[in-house]
Amino acid sequence: MQEFSASILRHEDIPALALDKSKTVDRIRLFLNARKAKMGDSLGAFLDAFVALWGTVSDLAQRQEHGTQGNAPPLGWDDGRLLVFHVMVVMFEIDALTR
Repeated sequence: MQEFSASILRHEDIPALALDKSKTVDRIRLFLNARKAKMGDSLGAFLDAFVALWGTVSDLAQRQEHGTQGNAPPLGWDDGRLLVFHVMVVMFEIDALTR
């Protein structure tokens, strides 16, 4: 997710020098705001929803990365399936905006 959010900004020539690579939500927001400016307001709410979806998927990834710590229940097959599927969907749709 870090590399995807960095590469989407590079692809669109959007400078993000001040953003830490781990700040993927901020990077995706920067890309989507730039895209929104090019697309007009018709899809604005949709693109805002992508920021929320990306943030939720990012939170899920963090939970899985650190899921064995503390009192969290053990991770299982469905945890992996959920994360991989939603990362794929959100990356696919955001990438489609570059075409």
